[in-house]
Amino acid sequence: MPPSPREGIVDELLRRGQDAEPLLARSVQQVSEDGRLLDVVLKSGPVEENRVTVVNLWASWCLPCKQELPWFKSMFEGSDWGDNVRFVPLQVSDSRDPVWAREEFGPMMPEVKFFLSDRDDVLPVLRKFDAIKKKSKEELQLPITLVFDCRRDLRLIHVGGLLERDFDELRERLDQLAGELGSKFCKVRKPKPVVVTQVPTSAPPEPVVVRCGDGRCSAPEETAENCCDCVKCPLGDMCEQHSRVVPRCVKTSGGSSSAMMRRRSHWPLARRSSVGLALALAMRVGVAAGSDDPRCTDEPDEATQNRCARQLYAERRYAAAAAVFAAMWQTWGGAKYLYNASEARVAAGSDGWALALLTEYVGTPGLTDSERTEALRRSEELRERLVAVDVEVVPRAALGEAAVLYLERVLDGGCDGRAPAENHRSDCSRSVGVVERFSYAFHQVAHGEGARVHLERGRWKLWIDPASPAAAYNLGEKAHATSILVRRESRGRVKLRPETSELRFVLGPASEISRGVMIHLSDPFHVEPEQILRARAPEVRLALRTGNWRYRVRPRGLFQKAHAGEVVVGDTGTVELRWDPSPAVLAERALQRKIMLGVGGAGAGSLLIGASLLGVGRTEPKCYQDRVPKDCTSEEPALSYKTDEIRRRQEIAVAGGGFLGLSVGLGVVTGLEALKPGRMRVLVALLVGGVATGVGAGLYAAALAEQRGGPGGERFTSFVPVADVKDQEMFRALAAGVLGFGVGIVGGTTSGVIARNARQKRVRLSANASTTAMVLNFQGGF
Repeated sequence: MPPSPREGIVDELLRRGQDAEPLLARSVQQVSEDGRLLDVVLKSGPVEENRVTVVNLWASWCLPCKQELPWFKSMFEGSDWGDNVRFVPLQVSDSRDPVWAREEFGPMMPEVKFFLSDRDDVLPVLRKFDAIKKKSKEELQLPITLVFDCRRDLRLIHVGGLLERDFDELRERLDQLAGELGSKFCKVRKPKPVVVTQVPTSAPPEPVVVRCGDGRCSAPEETAENCCDCVKCPLGDMCEQHSRVVPRCVKTSGGSSSAMMRRRSHWPLARRSSVGLALALAMRVGVAAGSDDPRCTDEPDEATQNRCARQLYAERRYAAAAAVFAAMWQTWGGAKYLYNASEARVAAGSDGWALALLTEYVGTPGLTDSERTEALRRSEELRERLVAVDVEVVPRAALGEAAVLYLERVLDGGCDGRAPAENHRSDCSRSVGVVERFSYAFHQVAHGEGARVHLERGRWKLWIDPASPAAAYNLGEKAHATSILVRRESRGRVKLRPETSELRFVLGPASEISRGVMIHLSDPFHVEPEQILRARAPEVRLALRTGNWRYRVRPRGLFQKAHAGEVVVGDTGTVELRWDPSPAVLAERALQRKIMLGVGGAGAGSLLIGASLLGVGRTEPKCYQDRVPKDCTSEEPALSYKTDEIRRRQEIAVAGGGFLGLSVGLGVVTGLEALKPGRMRVLVALLVGGVATGVGAGLYAAALAEQRGGPGGERFTSFVPVADVKDQEMFRALAAGVLGFGVGIVGGTTSGVIARNARQKRVRLSANASTTAMVLNFQGGF
């Protein structure tokens, strides 16, 4: 394939490969499918022998890199290489989280087994290759495509973005290399020359190669003509740089460009508001007159501490500067220090911590509208880069107004959450294993039944200081904790577990609680739900949170009042409650038994009488047809009864129905007497009995009126049809039964009231008689 005429492309090495051992021996990070970062050497898995490997060096901020990824995917999906040709993406010169990069750009790539991110040592090694030195006279520009053959020799290097038409030629190259698999060329490994070099012990270390995209403008290698790091765009604009094109400033809405601007700006405290600009200018002055004393908090005055903190920031010790700014906020109370601490945390790679500081800054009194608006906009930018995590708190009511949510993570393998190559900080190596901890006032992040926070991906610990009005929940630091693995979408749950103690109820006597007791427990702070339980044992043990509880205990028997009170669980272990019956209670129970016995006996007698009458009344009268006696079992029409015979039958049926209704009413009253007596119960019983009596009387009167106006008005001479007789008999018996039911309820209830009032001497009955009249006088109440 002839070389491409475009500049910046190195595509020699097809026939003879170049030994890539110095590059393949480098250690990079592999992003596993579960989001973990693993150290791996290029030649130990990603680039293997007996396989063709395409390594693509790219970055999330590089527009040509993102443009060619779908073309790579289309080329691999349209080929039949299978696992013989492998695509390996290698993220370089990028401050974005590699786990986020895999989730965001992975769908745009071919199917990959290894998703890699470098540690700032791949590009410097790549610049030493002879092919690069000969044909790439300028700084390397992303993307870079490397092709390794079956012997892991470098067979093709392409610097710069590929166009869609270039992929046809790349496919031919890959087909040719794939055709070598299984040949003698791949089986025999060419010997590697042994090179012995002697390095003077006093030789100076090799200088660090500065890369475009690291946020620093390092002249003369980087200028405004070839790198966005050296371009100062107006506020609200961002720099874009395409392959082989001079960087330029473009308008942006602010959301997605903030991360790029922060990488390019040496002073991330510069804001779009007048206060932010003033802070940025003050920082430049502070660095110029910086203090040499690193112990900023030991300085005697505010101005000296401020200069010391800004000196730390200028030295790229962002975490230390943020800590000093936060301490100054606590000591001197200036809101600007809280804002500076937030921006220093952003520079250190702790966006979650920075958002917590900004949230506190927004709630600070005394801010102008423009300052608060700018802080809110900045907070939204941080939330877009973080993952929303919903934390459910149970029980939510246990949290007090001063509750605090703490969050903590351990930095494992990065500098304040970023790779060393992405920060270039003097204290970068010391951040590995550092514990990062910050907090929110719970009301600042309250959401639904819990809270919503925004965090970086990874493993987080969180715990809550509930500051609860119920002291049992305030158990100290990390008492209510959980662990969350933050990914694309995450949820957590914190169960607030209070200090508990045993409360014992001792109940008696056994005769009074034989039917059981009802125990009601309520929390005066309304944190715990109300507890209702039924117990039969004389001793009840409950495990409750320590502190105040209200109780109400009542036996299920009659004539006993509930015991109510308040107990402090933890200080009090036993509550003794007794219901020893008084003489009045014993007398009331005896009277109740007598009333139930009397009313129940009357009901039983009424039932016996009604059943006997209905049994006698069931005797069939003689049947007639045209006044001639006939067999009543025959199916002949026009059968009749004699009027005087059916009248006796109906009177017996009415009497039987009335007595049965009376027995039912007295039975109902007997059951009501088993309950605790009361005015309302008596009124309801009398009302129901009165209604039933009135309805029964009306029905019976209607039945009599129908019979008198119908056939058979003459007592001994008329005949009534059989069908009419049976309907009348049923209707009158039913009316008598309803009437008897009402009379039974009214009579039984009235007798019970009279008996109780007579015992209490509240009833008086007198009689006056003469030769002409007798007067009865009844006075009483219930």
